[in-house]
Amino acid sequence: MITPTSGNSENVFPSANHDGAPNPWLNSRTLMEEIANQAEPVNYINLVGDNSVIMLGEGHFNSPIRENIALHAAEFKRAGITHYAIEAPNNPAFDELNSGNLVDLTTVTLGPVPDEHKSYERAVRAMADQGIKVVPVDIDQRAKPSKQEREIFLTDGIKKILAMDPDAKVAVLMGGHHSIRTVHDGSVPSMAARLIEEGMKVVAVQYLGGIERTPSHFLEATANAGIGQSDFMMDLRLYGKQQGVVFGTGNADYAIHLQQQASLPPDKLSLLGGATLGAGIRLTAGY
Repeated sequence: MITPTSGNSENVFPSANHDGAPNPWLNSRTLMEEIANQAEPVNYINLVGDNSVIMLGEGHFNSPIRENIALHAAEFKRAGITHYAIEAPNNPAFDELNSGNLVDLTTVTLGPVPDEHKSYERAVRAMADQGIKVVPVDIDQRAKPSKQEREIFLTDGIKKILAMDPDAKVAVLMGGHHSIRTVHDGSVPSMAARLIEEGMKVVAVQYLGGIERTPSHFLEATANAGIGQSDFMMDLRLYGKQQGVVFGTGNADYAIHLQQQASLPPDKLSLLGGATLGAGIRLTAGY
């Protein structure tokens, strides 16, 4: 537990049904207290555990996520991670990188947002420096695949890794919608959901904080708890089917909060209540 400081927010979010004990996610003060009590230091070794796949759900414009991965690359190695799968199409440069050769990645696609190339490259190189194989698993977007086709292609990329090496452990950096345990965009089973359906051991992690301003109710409660400038993780499995849980009920196993680098909206009240919380993973690009 990270020691909290006092907060003063009393805003109440829309009511909802929940299982058993009172739902802490529906009131800003109880949420603040819950975050303070349940926050624990980020530990990728514990997160990976005996899972074959750790899904790292990101917002593509949130560069602190890649910085965090680069910072913890050695920890991923100690956790047994053998492969780092990224949202990029195949390129011969990855073979060179994985062979330990010097390679210029300046013009190589490493993630979905070209303007974020530097942060994606830092994470890629940090993982490669640990001897973790970097594997691009995305389809060529010039083919204009449907959402269904793309999720299948991404899923097959991970299945191929594990088919070739059943003892492999894969860290998968993907947009948040690909990484949830249910469906992408309300209808198409996500990559993570497909891997789970295939019987693979998957832990689904979603990042928040950093430069992102949503979900504002969670970020405000975190700041009021005095830990808005801390990196921490929360086990979302504790909340069962309770509504209002960040990222939507049952969509993520863990949330990782990164030090907040963006000011919160003036009206501090969450606009992400009810259906939006359940269906929307984040308001920045995550596809």
